[in-house]
This record gives sequence, structure tokens and C-alpha cells, in this order.
Amino acid sequence: MKARPGHTYRAARRNTFHQRGGTMPRDKVSKASVDYSPGRHNSRCGLCTYYYQGTCELVAGHIDPDYWCRLFKMRESDAEVPRDHTV
Repeated sequence: MKARPGHTYRAARRNTFHQRGGTMPRDKVSKASVDYSPGRHNSRCGLCTYYYQGTCELVAGHIDPDYWCRLFKMRESDAEVPRDHTV
């Protein structure tokens, strides 16, 4: 994401979150503080609303889609699709 001339990267990031209907996230927390560990069948980072391509909006560092933490929140679009579901 690029900031417009005269605007900071943080301002551009804040605007993006507001456009998505969210709020500006707080500073990221460490993996240890949220019990980052191997996930479960229907409770893992790859299904979380905060996860996107190896990153998390709330947790610092690279995020494995098969792991889990206490901040897990199921994405609404995946809430009823089992992990082994095929289309």
C-alpha cells in the first residue's frame, strides 16, 4: 500500500482498515503472549479473520496457517465449511 503525497504510511493503513469497515488495529503482540501453537481441525490461523497470506493483523512474525492462538476468530465465510471440504 502506498501513502499519498503528504500522508504517512500509517495514515494510508488506517484509511484502508476504515474502508474495510474495521478499526485501526493495536500494536502486534508476541506469539508467546497468545499461546501460538499447533491448531485444531476447525480452529487454526488459516481460518481466522485476522490471517492473510502468512501474516496476522494482531500477532507479530510469520504465521503458519495450521497454527492457532487465543485471539482466533473464525472468518464468517469459512464458519460452516469443514477443513476437508471439496468443491
